[in-house]
Amino acid sequence: MSWSAPKPGIKFRVCVFIVDDTYWDEGNRTTARGHDFAELGDAYEFLDAARKKGWYETISVVTKEKLRRHLGPDAFRLYRHDGHWQQVGDDEILTLLSLI
Repeated sequence: MSWSAPKPGIKFRVCVFIVDDTYWDEGNRTTARGHDFAELGDAYEFLDAARKKGWYETISVVTKEKLRRHLGPDAFRLYRHDGHWQQVGDDEILTLLSLI
């Protein structure tokens, strides 16, 4: 990912990818919401709970309307910052958690 470096102490980001259909344009209306965490355990707890819930609620940046979308597990992704952001696969999450 091309995000900038996180605040000090932040190592993990759970990103939620949703489509904002509260407005019309001819481009891609997919947007992402990031949730930052210092510890892998906290990031995984959020990721797992969000996937189990199966929906996500936020506010449109464009129209300021509430967005509540039912999402599949692949809409929630975990990233790790080690000098740059890289996605962590589900199999890697379990390996990393076992090392804690």
